[in-house]
Amino acid sequence: MIVTIGHYIIIKGDDMERLIMLRKQSDKTQQDMADFLGVSRPTYTKWELGGREPDFETLKKLAAYFGTTTSYIIGEIDDPIPPNKNKSGINLEKLRELREATGKTQDDIALYLNVGRNTVSRYESGEREPDLQTIKKLADYFNVTTDYLLGRITVQNLLNKKTASFHMPLEEIIMNSSEVSEEGKQIMLQHLKLVKVLDKAKSGNEFASELKPDMV
Repeated sequence: MIVTIGHYIIIKGDDMERLIMLRKQSDKTQQDMADFLGVSRPTYTKWELGGREPDFETLKKLAAYFGTTTSYIIGEIDDPIPPNKNKSGINLEKLRELREATGKTQDDIALYLNVGRNTVSRYESGEREPDLQTIKKLADYFNVTTDYLLGRITVQNLLNKKTASFHMPLEEIIMNSSEVSEEGKQIMLQHLKLVKVLDKAKSGNEFASELKPDMV
């Protein structure tokens, strides 16, 4: 039975069995969860056994960690997937490709993000939408741009973040940008073309000035 009092949810009976199930599915110990929540292991154990009730803020943290809802954890609903969670259309199919290409497991990514393995699995399947900070962290982890991670462009590593050196022509970088309008891209390309012409002319003049008189 679930009783709501103000901002607290009092859980009676065995409604927290799902918390145990979610923890075991993520291969986490009670100590792991206690450390994540910043409480002692005995306190967390009492939550699972029903001897003590977590407050709503703690439930929200648990729901976010396991990639589900507070309603599912406390037994109000049977669907563990948050409804309409991916309605904005964010697609992280590239996440699985990058993870497998680098030999990483879902557990590795979960540890890096400090979330449950189920959450990473749902990111990859599109059942759950990561927030902007998580997307940025994943892009940094795999050394790619957020645009590539989200599938907006198909060229990987437009900019090597470790060396800050370009790996492709500037024209392609401009055309693949999602932050500039088509008109803006054409203006940038025209300016780039002019700069190249001026650089070429300058290089030619410098070369001519270095030639000896008898070589001209």
